[in-house]
Amino acid sequence: MFSRRIKNELKFPATIACPICTASHIPRKDSLTNGVYACTCENCGHFFKFRTIQDFKSSISFSVNGKQYTAGNEYNPATSLAEFLRHTGISVGTKGCCYEGGCGVCLVTVKLYEPVSKQKIEYAVNSCCLQLFTCDGFEITTIEGLGNPKTGLHVIQDKLAQHDGAQCGFCSPAQVMNMYGLLKENPTVTVQQIEDDFDATICRCTGYRSILDAMKTFAVDAPPKLKGGIVDIEELEAKLCKKTGKTCNGHCKNSGLNNHKCSDETAKSIRIVGATTQWLKPTSLSELTQFLSQFLQSKYRLVFGNTSFGVFQEFGPWNFDTLIDIRGVQELYAISLSSTIVLGANLSLNNLIDVFQSKITDPKVPYASAFVQHLKNTAQKGIRNMSSWAGNLIMKHAHPEFPSDVFVLLETVSAKLTILDASGTQAVYGLLDFLKLDLKGKVIVSVSLPTYNSTTVCVRTFKTSHRLQACKAYVNAGFNFDLDAANNFLVKGRPSIVIQGISSALIHATQTEAYLENKALGSPAVLQGAITVLSSELIPETYPDWADPTYRKSLAISLFYKFVLGMCQSKADVRYISGGQGLVRQPIVGIQDFDTDESMWPVTKPIEKITAPYLTSGVAKFLDDLSPLPGELSAAVVISTVANATIDKIDASIALSLPGVVAFIQASDIPQGGVNNWRPKGNSDTVEELLSTGTIHFAGQPIGIIVADIETTAQTAASLVQVTYKNIQPPIVDIQVAIKNKRFFPNPPPPFVTGDPTGAIAASPHKISGNIGCGSQYHFHLESQTTICAPNGVGGMNVKATTQWIDGVLETVSQVLGLQQSQVTVEVERLGGAFGGKITQNFLVSGLCALAAYVVG
Repeated sequence: MFSRRIKNELKFPATIACPICTASHIPRKDSLTNGVYACTCENCGHFFKFRTIQDFKSSISFSVNGKQYTAGNEYNPATSLAEFLRHTGISVGTKGCCYEGGCGVCLVTVKLYEPVSKQKIEYAVNSCCLQLFTCDGFEITTIEGLGNPKTGLHVIQDKLAQHDGAQCGFCSPAQVMNMYGLLKENPTVTVQQIEDDFDATICRCTGYRSILDAMKTFAVDAPPKLKGGIVDIEELEAKLCKKTGKTCNGHCKNSGLNNHKCSDETAKSIRIVGATTQWLKPTSLSELTQFLSQFLQSKYRLVFGNTSFGVFQEFGPWNFDTLIDIRGVQELYAISLSSTIVLGANLSLNNLIDVFQSKITDPKVPYASAFVQHLKNTAQKGIRNMSSWAGNLIMKHAHPEFPSDVFVLLETVSAKLTILDASGTQAVYGLLDFLKLDLKGKVIVSVSLPTYNSTTVCVRTFKTSHRLQACKAYVNAGFNFDLDAANNFLVKGRPSIVIQGISSALIHATQTEAYLENKALGSPAVLQGAITVLSSELIPETYPDWADPTYRKSLAISLFYKFVLGMCQSKADVRYISGGQGLVRQPIVGIQDFDTDESMWPVTKPIEKITAPYLTSGVAKFLDDLSPLPGELSAAVVISTVANATIDKIDASIALSLPGVVAFIQASDIPQGGVNNWRPKGNSDTVEELLSTGTIHFAGQPIGIIVADIETTAQTAASLVQVTYKNIQPPIVDIQVAIKNKRFFPNPPPPFVTGDPTGAIAASPHKISGNIGCGSQYHFHLESQTTICAPNGVGGMNVKATTQWIDGVLETVSQVLGLQQSQVTVEVERLGGAFGGKITQNFLVSGLCALAAYVVG
């Protein structure tokens, strides 16, 4: 139980609730021992302990661009920092796109006390993942805090503009903040370090060359053509006004302002109780165990960086009644580098990289180099700064099929976990036992990794994925062998072979491990035998979002062969040696060379884009950055979760009971004279329903619209609409299956024909026959499909849309609402990327938004 400290005395709680049956008891003061009470429940017999503690803080304080803010239960504990910054208008230059830590357009920097280094540090983080209440004591800097064209650009903003690094400009503020965070961490960066750390921010426009050229001007080893070098510390520091939070213009004085204190190890415990969720922040393990005991029967979640929901939505903070922030628990930051390496559960992935980097030259830690490289390819910089290794293991525990990189590394060296339960008891578990453990009321405290006295231990890990970074593996693997190179690479003892991505059950290739024990790996017969055994025990499962099973099995075998080639190079033919080596890509070098007709200047003169300074400083606004209209509401679409089915029932009662929800709109709400078709009749004969009237053709098909006061409420309510289906049939998702079933578009677009291809082939002296298949391509424009609609007061509709086809949007809106085209006005702001993805696809979004505006208008 909790008590209030008054005049340095502990006020004893009136009653104590049993954490099991919740029966109330009157505590006796004489049971006090060092602040700990013991009690046996007279109702259920449960023995439990509790401690009297100090008051909780009921709000947090932090600064943004030098200006201090406080936040309490007026905000939902599930609110992210990005939502706070954007919805309050503090920083619309901090963009939103994926909202799950993947794209990086939401990057800001945070300055906080780090228990590992015991000093204040500053780095870039993904603000869409970082929860607002985590930011107690943080000093946050956004793009607006660096500079702007009016008061002066920050040197990074200026360099990006000069090097033409801003095309659509949607990602430009994040590119700047990523570099700013990197320079705050290390002002003497190299070209290679810059490239390594620009895994955090996606750009779909420029191809990165111009962006990297701009950032490499700050490198100590910048090439001659990129003039620059170490940035002056005075240029790097943002000159901020503590009154306004904006860049300083020298028109006011800051005297008398309270200096904001950065978070530190003496931070006070926090308890913020919201309408549906409470936020708790303990500052010690004993306090954490008290919380675990108290909320054992509730739906709680331990929070560190809140990055796991980007992989599995079930971890989203909105799904829990109690959120326990463990960042303040100092004991979880422990590091011991003795005969056994002990790492606390609160160490971030980048903390782990630093630890293993420091041990690369230590022969007793032969896995250090492999772990560093593997972790650098796990997630991306902004996520690695805020996510803990323990959180990565929790995802593996919840989803055994998840190819956790952290799990592979730790299991490869037979690491051990120390886990604490709600009673305060600690126990040690192997990783395999951990996966079977019920984690209710438990917390990972630390992991212990071995050191090796033998100098012949060889450890390598591998990861093959769709892209190098910020991507889960198709297959990842770890190999730990003690090899006697002088004795034909004899495997001394039993090796460790860990493979993920084949099936949820397979972790160790146990049969192959047993086969190789005390055998000569340098023997071709042994190698062939090992591959045969490995092939027999790799039985890949099929998952919708996994790569082809045959490919994954072949890949796992290839990784084993790659390991053997790398370890037994002296036995391999020179032609194959490179197959066992890791490929090291040199830093990107780009050359820009073109002619220009000076007689046409300034028409053809290469000059800096006029809007570049506004884009790199975040001043230029995109559609979702505009200030809300008076009374503006938000809409979210209820979409189908299956394909090829029929709707049975729709129940929106729970969603409509949510505070802030205004309406649920269905196809029956389309006005008389309107048409339930978002395809303009003038451009296509195809009919695609705006809202389904019963038949579901594809997963994600719009079924209804939720309208609410704010975006997050609308999205939450949309997820609460219950839709049941009948006549569910297997969907056709393969082109060959579609051809076999004669599922063709009724009116396909005509082919583009140039010349006489048939005649050219017939006359060709050489002919090649075959089939070429092309996979799908996602447009991935960073700015989402967005529309703002408002009735114009005279029966028409004003529309602002992110579209490349204005008249198509106009036709769709007028068609859906049954209006004359002259009654609809369409405007377009700048687009945050499009690539053809906004030619026709915004028609649907604009039609839905216009219908919602009409109904609630």
